[in-house]
Amino acid sequence: MNEIDVIAMRDAVPIFISCKNGWFTVDELYKFRTVADRFGYGYAIMILVMTDPEKLGYTDEYIQTRAKDMGIRVISNVHGMDEAEFTKELSMKIR
Repeated sequence: MNEIDVIAMRDAVPIFISCKNGWFTVDELYKFRTVADRFGYGYAIMILVMTDPEKLGYTDEYIQTRAKDMGIRVISNVHGMDEAEFTKELSMKIR
């Protein structure tokens, strides 16, 4: 099931974060975008946090490209980051 895992606000801008661990399809991006558009009224920042994108195989590059095209910011390989690295990456995506 697709759901928003984290909802936050920064300077009155809603931030929607979806976390994926393992294999998923590009359809999840469309669902994510739909929810963010519906509740973020076009102002939302969307961030996809992924672990092990290699589990996606050849679809990883396609999903990341499609996410970028849809305005979804991606943080990949989060499982290999320590807390400081993740915090830095997340703060860069929120700007």
